[in-house]
Amino acid sequence: TMVSDLLWAYSVKLLNPALCTMGLSLTIPLAMVVDIFLHGTHYGAVYIIGTLLILAGFSIMCAFEHPRCGFYLSNFYLK
Repeated sequence: TMVSDLLWAYSVKLLNPALCTMGLSLTIPLAMVVDIFLHGTHYGAVYIIGTLLILAGFSIMCAFEHPRCGFYLSNFYLK
């Protein structure tokens, strides 16, 4: 839809394309949570592990992009 495209373009302007695209992948865990609560769907361990990996990847990217903490993380872990 046009509104979602405009919001995505605005978020790319504020953040960066990689973080915004990674944020789009958060729709997968969100859809799983909605299915669990609304439809009572049960997921196996592989789905849960995949969801945790998506959340961990997004969290790590956010930590590296943080204005104060990102500089120290990148200098400490990438040297």
